[in-house]
Amino acid sequence: WIYIKSKNAVGKQDLTIQKKNKAGKLIFSANSKEGLYRLFRKYHYKFDSTKQPRKGEDGNLYFVLDLEQREKIGGFENILLFVDAKTYLIKKAIASDSRGKTTTLEFSNIALNQELEDGLFKYHISGNSKIVNNPLVSDNQ
Repeated sequence: WIYIKSKNAVGKQDLTIQKKNKAGKLIFSANSKEGLYRLFRKYHYKFDSTKQPRKGEDGNLYFVLDLEQREKIGGFENILLFVDAKTYLIKKAIASDSRGKTTTLEFSNIALNQELEDGLFKYHISGNSKIVNNPLVSDNQ
């Protein structure tokens, strides 16, 4: 689910669809490396400085990767990934688009391999929002 406030619409994607990419790999599979491979196919990547790891604003050490979109096709053109130097988990991502709009995601209290109760991520739609199924990935494609 993704809510687009300006359109009062909710985008919906069925993750149980067995859709495959051009290489024949499932695009919605658990524990898949495909997402990471796709990221590095779509972006040039390098460390943001020669001094790695470096101290972040919070005093912790991070490897900081600077990703730049290979083809300017929309979406995030630049992404900075802050990878914890001890755990190698991504703790922060700062992404910017062609208009200079910045989105920051920060991850804390990360617990791996935890049991999650059913319905934890069930999305409740407001009564007057339009629901739009993803036209790019559907059962009949």
